[in-house]
Amino acid sequence: MPFVRIDFASHDCSAALQKTVNNLLARLQKPPRLICTFLGFRCDYTVPKKRILRSLALFHNFFLAALSVFLFSSLIAHFYLLRFTSFVFLLWWQKNGIAASFHQSLIRTTSGVGFVKHSKDISKIHSCSFIFGCLIAFLIVVRFGIALFTNLLHSELESPLLDYSLFPVTFRLSLLISSVFFTLSIPAANSILLSLTGIVIAEFQALASDFSEDVNTFQLAVTKHYISVHWKISRLWLLWLHRPVTILFSSQIVIHLLSLLLLAVSGVHRSEWPLEIAIAATLVTNSIVALVLIFIVAIRTRSHGTGLQYPMTALVASERALHDQTYSAVCVYNGFLQHSTFGVFFCDLVLVEKRFVFHSTLILVAATAFFLVYQKEIF
Repeated sequence: MPFVRIDFASHDCSAALQKTVNNLLARLQKPPRLICTFLGFRCDYTVPKKRILRSLALFHNFFLAALSVFLFSSLIAHFYLLRFTSFVFLLWWQKNGIAASFHQSLIRTTSGVGFVKHSKDISKIHSCSFIFGCLIAFLIVVRFGIALFTNLLHSELESPLLDYSLFPVTFRLSLLISSVFFTLSIPAANSILLSLTGIVIAEFQALASDFSEDVNTFQLAVTKHYISVHWKISRLWLLWLHRPVTILFSSQIVIHLLSLLLLAVSGVHRSEWPLEIAIAATLVTNSIVALVLIFIVAIRTRSHGTGLQYPMTALVASERALHDQTYSAVCVYNGFLQHSTFGVFFCDLVLVEKRFVFHSTLILVAATAFFLVYQKEIF
């Protein structure tokens, strides 16, 4: 992390770094934008001045509003909530220009040094999450289409309040089309948040690494520089990512835990239909992979967000003579990080960390075991 402030107007290396960051961010945002363009709800364009184009933009906004109402009216099963949340998130993300604001804040904060260093890892996470999400979305759409137009699936896999055979064919076809909007919104939203969260983690990781390798951290000015940059990265997270990550990850945790619980107690493993067992296994795999990925991202965000504690403690414990007030500055910020609540929250109530993961898993296993024992005793 450079100590001297970089002026992008006069340094060629800084211009090259900024160009690299711009290209990497554009590459990460390309798949979600293609999804939004394909489905017709990309709305990050500026309002045109010509009357005809302005009328088309107004018609497009009306289409998005009508589509939102229709999608909201089709929330007839618990797993639709996650898809509707992802759809609304994509609209909000585009309308408010969060990607551009995050990009500008990143350049002003750290110049994107950590992002460039760990760009390969971030690209792998982004690509894997997007491809896996699209594959699962395709399977879910196929499964939903089978449930709508055939009787091959057991009714326990669906909501107990639903009987699709009572609906007319046109309405069932509309539900199938709406499910495409729902399911493809999930990988698009997840890839955006996971990649940007990975960028913040990479910036924290690069900062802690540079602090450990810097031989001038005994100087107060150098130490305060690192503390200032760490504070700015924390503000970058809190300003642009904390709220959407909390909302989307909280809904995913609830829905996937609920799906695992319902599939565990539905008795689908005793079914005689191979297709039903295969679909249930796919849904279980999807929920487990999604939960593991969410928990890993949340724990790593917390770990790297407060990861400057160790090199600061190592600096104080070293035999080097620190300048005046360097020790005080390090101890104060180290104590702040120790008691900080930085990270991903569950419903803005509980910090998602190792204890939360353990308690959630324990509650899920206990609830499933209690239901199975109770069902065996009654029947």
